[in-house]
Formats: sequence, structure tokens, C-alpha cells
Amino acid sequence: MIQGLNYLASGASDLDRTKKLLVELLGAFEVIPSCPKSDPQEIILRIGDVWLKIVKSDDVSSKATILISFNVHPSDFDWYLEEINKRDLQVANISENTEKKVRSIRFCDYDGNRFELNTNPMPSALLQSDN
Repeated sequence: MIQGLNYLASGASDLDRTKKLLVELLGAFEVIPSCPKSDPQEIILRIGDVWLKIVKSDDVSSKATILISFNVHPSDFDWYLEEINKRDLQVANISENTEKKVRSIRFCDYDGNRFELNTNPMPSALLQSDN
């Protein structure tokens, strides 16, 4: 029986740039510090309760099929939107449901990996998702 999510993995053409983005924008922190024994071709981060393994890849598809969605507090949403725009990230969709007071933004990182920031907590956000 599945007990829960172990970790998510994604590729990146530039590990340092991707790490900087995830740390500054999403509050990630490195779980396993870089050291001689660790693989310099990957980093292990945590964002909230989610473990994320980023692997160096020179062949990162611009059509990533995974979507990583995080719940954010409604009062923080505008800050995230500004930060995403400052970094010139590709915004795929911004949606607002004023009746339910729900906002979300979908965007891609530098390698085309898809992220969503949503003010609607699970599981209701999943039930309303188009993916």
C-alpha cells in the first residue's frame, strides 16, 4: 500500500541557477549539503514537506510533463506573482475565482519544468484542477 509521496525529481541544465530560483522564490533549502561524497550532478532540496531532487541534465525538454503545485497563503500570492515577473519566468496561466477567493498561477522555470502556486488547499484544489 502506498503510504505517501517520497520525493519528486526534475532535470535542470544549470543546477546553481535552479537552486537559486527555488530557494529565493519558493523558500527551498538544501537538505544534503554539497560535499566531496555527494554527487555534484544533483541537489536535494525541501520545499515545505516536499523533497525535490534536481539532476543536472544537458538535454532538458522544453515540454516538461510534470506539474508541481504548492499551496500558498492568500496574503502571500501577490508577492509570489511579483517575484515570478521579476525573474522573467514564463507564466502559463493566472486564474482567479473571486466568488471562492481562490487564486493560482502556473509558470515554468528556466528549463520548462511546470509549477503552480495555489491559494486553495488540497484536496479541493486537485478536484478543480484541469490536469
